Amino acid sequence: NALSPAEIQKVVIDDQNKAIQVVVADENLSVAIGKRGQNVRLASQLTKWKLDIVSESEMSKRLAEAKYQLGLIPGVTETMAMALYQNGIEKVADVAEISAEDLATVPGFDAAKAADAIKNAKEVIASGKAAAPMPEDMLDYATRKKLNKNTKAEDKAEGGDVNSIEAKLRAELAAAAQKNKGDNN
Repeated sequence: NALSPAEIQKVVIDDQNKAIQVVVADENLSVAIGKRGQNVRLASQLTKWKLDIVSESEMSKRLAEAKYQLGLIPGVTETMAMALYQNGIEKVADVAEISAEDLATVPGFDAAKAADAIKNAKEVIASGKAAAPMPEDMLDYATRKKLNKNTKAEDKAEGGDVNSIEAKLRAELAAAAQKNKGDNN
């Protein structure tokens, strides 16, 4: 295994493009890539496939961005967005450019749903909504933290660390519950 000793979390194979995406734990990314990319080059040479090694947090970000983008298309549910993503379709533009016949092969789509999705995707692009960046809060806190590599000092500068925010929230909820209890009596 050319990527050893990195622990591989997931492998996504794209037979059509001869590409492999390897997902590793964030702390194993540099180990998997190797000095100056030697592990990736070796694995690529051995397999004769293009290799893309990504961290779990980067993969989470890509998935969240795809779900956000595909969710902009009216009629596309979260389940349908996941099916599209698993079939290499990640953006509104991908849906707008694919043929209805090809889109109908994706689970959750038939000819009518495919035609509607393509039409709606073109409308989303025309409206400019597809160009808008994904809101930061679409990522869970842990992923944002890993991608931004925030320190506790940065968290405090943003309004307090997680523990103090949680404590404030609990206190506010308890006060609201107490108030509701008093109002009901």
